[in-house]
Amino acid sequence: MMSRNFPAFTFEGEEMKFTDPIVVEANQKLRARLLTQEDMEHLAQTGVITPFEMPSTVMETETIATLSRALRLTDHDTRPEYAAMANSQGLWPDALMTCVSRNEHGHVKPLPSWVSTATMNLAINLPFHFGGRTSPLWGGAAQLLVFVDDEDLEYEPGTAHLASFVFEHFSTADAALCMAWISEIPKWQRHFDERHHRCIEASRLLSEHKAVLIKFDIASIVGSGIPMETAFQLYHDVTAAIYRKRSRNEFPNASDYTKLATIMSAQLTQFLAGIPKEAQAYWSHAKAIFDASVMFKIESRLYVETSSADQATSSDGAR
Repeated sequence: MMSRNFPAFTFEGEEMKFTDPIVVEANQKLRARLLTQEDMEHLAQTGVITPFEMPSTVMETETIATLSRALRLTDHDTRPEYAAMANSQGLWPDALMTCVSRNEHGHVKPLPSWVSTATMNLAINLPFHFGGRTSPLWGGAAQLLVFVDDEDLEYEPGTAHLASFVFEHFSTADAALCMAWISEIPKWQRHFDERHHRCIEASRLLSEHKAVLIKFDIASIVGSGIPMETAFQLYHDVTAAIYRKRSRNEFPNASDYTKLATIMSAQLTQFLAGIPKEAQAYWSHAKAIFDASVMFKIESRLYVETSSADQATSSDGAR
């Protein structure tokens, strides 16, 4: 699919895939992370966002590292069952069982392995899907770091060895649960298509114009040029959508994404206008990728909502 004003892209299932090699590379290099409370503390104290730290009572062995990767490739709801099976076999320490439980906001706590990020075209999804990571304000304290990944890092290996590891260690413990775990691993393969970091040097990247922090508080929204009254309404509506997603798992609608995009787009535009021209190499693609992904997201949600409404109307008419 080709658009005159946006990067060429096609569809793979429900996912947008860019076709221009330059844009594909930019999309991979431009990363986004919705910061947790711990991320913000690390950023303020050290300037670096670090991975989850292993409890002092646990030594990260090769087995624990492999289990962490295998557990990452599972659904959040079934992950505790697999961890419990590993714990019963003496492979997953008691101290790490909290890493697969949920916190008071319903989020699964991080596994002791990586700091994960998303590609630029998925940035619009992060505030809704992973909101509620900050206290006491879920919306007002939220921050999204968008940055250029300038490190030469290797990708994670494939998943075949993880399935073999799970089968070897757990097939005799609980065959059904073991096979369920193995069947989940390929479904979550996309997590190995992400680039992962031992740390993100956020302060350095921000000072070099290789990163921008998008904030969702009233002052930041107004500071990006949005009128005060509109800013309050956007803040209210986006935060309400975060609460609905976290408390009822209610998927954001097209209107929610439109309002979120308004906040993010205004701050991205402001950032691009304020950086030197020589710093705009990857950022020249950032806004185009973001706009294309937002259009795709809004239209896909509108299609679902319109189709559902049409089906409901047809059902009522048939009665």
